Amino acid sequence: MDNREKLRRQGLKDIYYYDRTEHGIVTICLLVEPDGVKAKGRSLCSPKDQFVKVTGRHKALGMAYRAADRGVRAINEGTPLRAEDLVPLKRGVPKLGFKGIFCPHLTAFEKKITGKVPAK
Repeated sequence: MDNREKLRRQGLKDIYYYDRTEHGIVTICLLVEPDGVKAKGRSLCSPKDQFVKVTGRHKALGMAYRAADRGVRAINEGTPLRAEDLVPLKRGVPKLGFKGIFCPHLTAFEKKITGKVPAK
């Protein structure tokens, strides 16, 4: 089963956007359900590498999907979510690399492109 089919079965929609930084191009994937944004995934392409849109999307989607799965599993099992599963960044940690966030805080731009707020 491919990623599109998994998303469709769970009632999720994927939205992508890109951010160019001095560290490279960041691909961001938002997993949106009818009542809000469930997860956010992010991947970084180094400036030393050739940017490939499909690869960035695939990695960002994987991170978002894992974050959503991890968060739902923790809620169902009654275990507390770790802080890094809920907040986009810890102090002192750069906004780079691979990262998945469950029920993320959305930027104004993300709210605009999704028309949603984080899912509860």
